[in-house]
Amino acid sequence: MIENLGYRHDIEDHEAIALGSHPYRQQLMASEWQEADLFSWWHVRNQGPKGSCRGHSLAANARLCYFLAKGEIDLDQDGLSNEANLQDDFSPDYCYYECQKASGISGDNGATIAGGLSVGQAGIAREIDLPYETRYAPSRVTAAIREKAKQWHFRRYSKLTSAQEVFDWVGSGQGGMDWGTVWPLPFTKGCLVKGMSPRQRGGGHATAGGALIRGATLKKLLPSLASELRDDEWVLQCMNSHSSSAQFRGFYFLTMEGCAEVLAHSWTEAIGWSDIAEPRPRKIDFTKRSVFG
Repeated sequence: MIENLGYRHDIEDHEAIALGSHPYRQQLMASEWQEADLFSWWHVRNQGPKGSCRGHSLAANARLCYFLAKGEIDLDQDGLSNEANLQDDFSPDYCYYECQKASGISGDNGATIAGGLSVGQAGIAREIDLPYETRYAPSRVTAAIREKAKQWHFRRYSKLTSAQEVFDWVGSGQGGMDWGTVWPLPFTKGCLVKGMSPRQRGGGHATAGGALIRGATLKKLLPSLASELRDDEWVLQCMNSHSSSAQFRGFYFLTMEGCAEVLAHSWTEAIGWSDIAEPRPRKIDFTKRSVFG
């Protein structure tokens, strides 16, 4: 098997991604980016030994985009937001198995970003309907689950090709970033990517980008980065699926230069998802959940 951790860069369908992409338009300038806090409310996942990172990255984008559209996460509409008992999460297993099916991949051998395009636009199941298991069992996805999944689907995605596009997309509240990259990335202080060689090699891994943070804010949380970031520098926060003990509390970060060099790597494919519920102008108040002070 190709050495990988779940993202199959070796069979990625770059042409299909480009063909279905909604035209990217730079609508907001950097001065209008919003600083957001994921630390206090995000459910950090652990995929375990299964190569399901592509499922986790797609489910994470569904979760983030639902929040951006609704201002809260209450999938079961019981008045209790962000429940951690599967009630208010999307299913990484559903996303993984359906991504594999779309790409013709069998066995626990990962998936592609392109494989998630039809899945994201057809519908994503709640985790209460297909709870995550570390055993590989695609037969658990039934026609009934697929039918229920149609309630939650993305209306569009855009192929992201530059760090400016990624930071604009995430910082403006348009949605989340879904990408596959070489792994591990070259982390500074265990969690920050400031650059990457085009010759970097390893496995393949899919993760989700969800927020922008100011350098000054991140340095308060991580004093070890004091000499690595400017106070006024923007940093992209990505959600991993290797448990809360990975990188920093389960998240890792990229400077704009680091993001640009990861995007330039031949293994990388990145898209931005948007509008999983009703589309509308977004000005999300993350501060009410913030640990920033």
